[in-house]
Amino acid sequence: MENNWVDERLATLGLEDDWQPNVSAAMSRLRERRDAVGGPRPRWIWAAAATAMAGVCLVAFPAPRALAQRCVSCSAALWQSIAAAGPGCANLTPERDRKPAPDFTLKDASGQRDDGRKSVKPYINRKGINTA
Repeated sequence: MENNWVDERLATLGLEDDWQPNVSAAMSRLRERRDAVGGPRPRWIWAAAATAMAGVCLVAFPAPRALAQRCVSCSAALWQSIAAAGPGCANLTPERDRKPAPDFTLKDASGQRDDGRKSVKPYINRKGINTA
């Protein structure tokens, strides 16, 4: 059984074989329809709306540092409440009382100090092993 539904629908359009699009007439109809609706919106309206939204976001959201401190406090309290020891308070050391991490020195495989500024030139020997 052959399905001719698509062919029947296309036949109702009645397009001639020699039909050519008229670009200038189509553009003029498009402009008439656009002008009838009120024309294009000025770009300054969109710029004002974007500026207003940015202002609302700046006023509504706290400063990133305050937000980060609040998130750390909440997550520390959450993890302590989940822990087996039971709920507790988050004992965070104030920033002014914190001690900096001690300096350290990295050493490479040969035991020499590695400051990360060495330039390593790869070399592939006959066996395909990459050595320096």
